[in-house]
Order: sequence, then C-alpha cells, then structure tokens
Amino acid sequence: MNENPLLEWIWTFLASFAGALTALSFRPFEKMKRGEIVISLTVGASFAIFVGPWVAWKIFGDGQVDTRILGAVFYLLASGSNVLIPLMVRRISGGIAGAEK
Repeated sequence: MNENPLLEWIWTFLASFAGALTALSFRPFEKMKRGEIVISLTVGASFAIFVGPWVAWKIFGDGQVDTRILGAVFYLLASGSNVLIPLMVRRISGGIAGAEK
C-alpha cells in the first residue's frame, strides 16, 4: 500500500466514480432525469466503496496490495454494479424466500 492514506482515499473515490460513470454510459442516460443519473452514479460508486474492501480481502487476503490494483477492483465493481446489484438482490431474496418454505 501507499504510505499516504489521503492518496489511497482519493484513488478509491476516483476509481469508484469512474467505474460508476462507465456503468452509466451503458444505460440510456440521455432519457434519464438528472436525479436518476445522480442516483445511478451514487449507487455504483457506493457499491464499490462498501463491497470493494471485502472483495479485495477475499482475493488478496490480509497482505498488502498496491493501491492501483485496489483501484482496479473498485473500478470493476462500480462499472459492473448495474449487473452485480440486481444479481445479489435476487440471490439474497431467493435465499430468504427459500428459507421461508
């Protein structure tokens, strides 16, 4: 990791929002309202920021990882959020519904 924690946070946010912007580019954003665009960017970036550390831990373990590699993980999660979030919701709600039966 980098010795500068501020740089790590900046890199995390930049990668997350860049990935969210990439995800938005695959949607019909021209037809979306401003609020919908803001929500889409916020959800994609926050998904990467909150899920990214867990994914990185699952992939790399407890060892040190270069900030740029972590940035790539955050970018990929944010850019795939429009696919990953619905997939996770279906999986979780399927597990909950299956437990009720």
